[in-house]
Amino acid sequence: MTNVFIQKEHEEFDYDFMFEAYQSFTDINFWSREKSYNIVTISLEKFLNSCATLENSDIFIGTVDFMREVFNRLEIKIPKPINIPKELSTFAFRKTTDGILENLVFPCFIKPLEDLKLFPGFVIKSTKDLNLLYPQIKADTKLFISEVEDFVSEYRCFVYKKEIVDMRHYSGDFRIFPFIEIIEGAIKEYVGSPIAYTADFGVTKEGETKLIEVNDFYSCGTYGFSGETLAMMIRDRFREIKNNSK
Repeated sequence: MTNVFIQKEHEEFDYDFMFEAYQSFTDINFWSREKSYNIVTISLEKFLNSCATLENSDIFIGTVDFMREVFNRLEIKIPKPINIPKELSTFAFRKTTDGILENLVFPCFIKPLEDLKLFPGFVIKSTKDLNLLYPQIKADTKLFISEVEDFVSEYRCFVYKKEIVDMRHYSGDFRIFPFIEIIEGAIKEYVGSPIAYTADFGVTKEGETKLIEVNDFYSCGTYGFSGETLAMMIRDRFREIKNNSK
């Protein structure tokens, strides 16, 4: 039986994907009429204080901080944020680059290139906005930098084994739908993709569909997406990360 450890703090799931994962693995046990997964909720503190030996088949689900501790315990290299892969740079339809503070041209969107928890991504219009990030940000902090785009609608695409398995609207006007052929073209072009990931696409006022960013599936929002496919995406991506670290 596979153990599925899902982070839960103070008897609450802090984020939607933790609850959706819990419900999805629970449903699999129910509909298969056998307990294929042993579902365990665990806090970050309890995990850190635990001396239990982890099984090779164990699966973990939680925040970036929680997963960082899991990867450290398992001696697994923590995957770097994907942002916009080189294969998909043309689908962004705007200038994106990796750099540091001296490379910024205002206005622009920035987010940490390597440490997701350093600060949330946001638009900065001048050096005054950088004051909001001190002391977290340093002169040599590696950043993902993008030209600012005004999206009127944004959708998250869930991709599993190079196929779109679901899409969820999360910002703007839900009636403005992205051009699906562009999304499918991007997925086909992303040859070196993980087995499971999300790709966010936005629609501009002019009706153009553009890639916003790609997120790894070991810890990301699901916006209501759930079910057996979600559970398999979580399971298979976690196992892929472990296998790639060997």
